[in-house]
Amino acid sequence: MEIDQLKSATEDQMEMMMMMMMDKLPEFYGAYNDIADLAPPTEFPGASTSTNSVASNAIPHFIDNPHIGSSPSFMAMPSNTTFTSNNTPIQQESPPAAFLSNPPTSRWRGVGEFPGPNAYSTPSQKKSSLAAMREMIFRIAAMQPIHIDPESVKPPKRRNVKISKDPQSVAARHRRERISERIRILQRLVPGGTKMDTASMLDEAIHYVKFLKTQVQSLERAQANRTPLAQIGNAIETWLNLVSSNGGLFMLMLKFLKGNVMKPDRSSATFTSVVGILDWRLEMERSLRAGHRKYKSALALMASKLSYENEAFINSVVTDHWNMDFLGFYNFWNGYQRLHSTQAFMLQDTNTNPNLIVVAFRGTSPFDAYAWCTDVDISWYELQGFGKIHRGFMNALGLQKDGWPNEIAPDSDHLYAYYEIRRVLRDILSKNEKAKFIVTGHSLGGALAILFVGVLAIHKEAWLLDRMEGVYTFGQPRVGDRQFGGFMEDKLKENDVRYLRYVYCNDMVPRLPYDDSTLLYKHFGPCLYYNSLYQGKVLWEEPNKNYFNLFWAIPKNLNAVWELIRSFIIPCVKGRNYREGWFMRVFRIIGLAIPGLSAHTPQDYDNSTRLGSLPQL
Repeated sequence: MEIDQLKSATEDQMEMMMMMMMDKLPEFYGAYNDIADLAPPTEFPGASTSTNSVASNAIPHFIDNPHIGSSPSFMAMPSNTTFTSNNTPIQQESPPAAFLSNPPTSRWRGVGEFPGPNAYSTPSQKKSSLAAMREMIFRIAAMQPIHIDPESVKPPKRRNVKISKDPQSVAARHRRERISERIRILQRLVPGGTKMDTASMLDEAIHYVKFLKTQVQSLERAQANRTPLAQIGNAIETWLNLVSSNGGLFMLMLKFLKGNVMKPDRSSATFTSVVGILDWRLEMERSLRAGHRKYKSALALMASKLSYENEAFINSVVTDHWNMDFLGFYNFWNGYQRLHSTQAFMLQDTNTNPNLIVVAFRGTSPFDAYAWCTDVDISWYELQGFGKIHRGFMNALGLQKDGWPNEIAPDSDHLYAYYEIRRVLRDILSKNEKAKFIVTGHSLGGALAILFVGVLAIHKEAWLLDRMEGVYTFGQPRVGDRQFGGFMEDKLKENDVRYLRYVYCNDMVPRLPYDDSTLLYKHFGPCLYYNSLYQGKVLWEEPNKNYFNLFWAIPKNLNAVWELIRSFIIPCVKGRNYREGWFMRVFRIIGLAIPGLSAHTPQDYDNSTRLGSLPQL
């Protein structure tokens, strides 16, 4: 061990430090030493008989032991164990059965031998082992109170050392002492920091800070999921994915009887949101290749629909199905909700020349209460000289307490949508001089997309606006008043930016908030309107501009009935790629009671981009 402590490699030091800390952990199973009596003696090659007998009493051998399965003590092991650190009782969960089959080492009695990092054959296995041990140490340390003795951070006294009184030397010495003091404090805070050199300890501190950041974000997500609406949504999504991942309801029951049910993981590349279950299509229409006049609209719609999924799912579809480059998924900070409640992702389409960057904002998830709060916050935020804008949307985009400053101080923990996306676009486009970009979104995502362009115009980002190909929104609500609409029309025309605002039939969301003398909201730019036969035309305002209108009640209900009937007919006419699942048909039935609700789903917008036509474009 003394020779091992002289190793200079950071990885070896990490391994040695972790094994030392494992040895210092309390003996979790001291109350269950009777298990050792059930185990046969363990033989150690090269050791004496007496040594073997002592070792066999200290470390029982569990492998191939027929008594373990029937041991009452083992089966009665509690779900958590209390141990003491610094005179403070700490609750620690007992290791699960899978952990006991590969248990830790040395003083964890009644558990067995832990396969240390050197026992792994490949570097990746060794790295995974070190990462797992590091996280376990961090979790244990996070439960313990922090006690820093002021005497322990004072610099050591130096004897028989002549101290220079030169002002520069004194200042340099004081600076070094302050740095050393902070390093010693950091060594007390970071688990295992005192066992390594300064550079390695700082590296370990980075890992510890990242670990704490991950824990904070997990707590934020857990807080967001505590709402009753989120809990209902999680239950529905989990059940739907449980059925689909096991091959249907009948196969699920069969697998349940066999005991091999596949449980869905919400963060996996196969877990689908409610929106994704409503419209299952992941591939673009084969006829819409790069260069086709409807290609960008179709790509924008698919990206808008994909934005409702988790990061792993999006990455898998973009890279494996679309053969494009996945640039990143973002959880942006909403400073007014104090949550990471705005999501977006970016991709690069390398199939086009020049390359096309797509920025897709997530819309309102059906069971996201915070997104609904953003939608219903219809109070005005006035920008002098530019007009009045929907405050909830501005907050989601990254509105600061002092308005929209051109630049803000970087904060890796609180990334704001507008500022971070602008920074990433600047970086990517500066490296690819010919590339263009588009912004898109469905529902709330469409509102954020057009407002992103609006703030670029307010900040006079002429270089970025010149590189913008267009804005594609689907089922976008109104975002501002007439003055803001006039400002946007002028800037879009000035910078030659196409603004394509798609509206399907009786979709209620584009007709909200109200365009009347009280609320004063106004759409701007042309409306690309599609009826329930997917026949498109360009209008300046969608029919029945305000949703709640008695004269349109009967036509809307009749149209909802037709959409339900059409869901059974369209796959026979247009092919299996247009079939609707049972969940979408249930949603169509709900649309009979609330006409225009089912019309807001991406399903009909996807069909519009595939089947519809607009000769004027």
